[in-house]
Amino acid sequence: MKARVFSGQQALGYLEPPKGNPALAFQVLHEVQRRTASYWGLPHAEIPPAKWQTKLQKVVENFLAAEEELCVQTLQLAQQYL
Repeated sequence: MKARVFSGQQALGYLEPPKGNPALAFQVLHEVQRRTASYWGLPHAEIPPAKWQTKLQKVVENFLAAEEELCVQTLQLAQQYL
């Protein structure tokens, strides 16, 4: 497929808005929000609380594990050099 090159007035023309069902855009937006909440473990009305709570718990555990490692290393360095 060849790429089209526009020049002059052709390139500066008015872009027509898409014609279609505006309700479809809201349905797609709702579905994207639901999928995002499901993937990241965020609360959403259509997702069972047990699902997002377990994902959120895993995120918190990972953060606290990294924070623990940071604190232990800081303490070890303080003991070594102070």
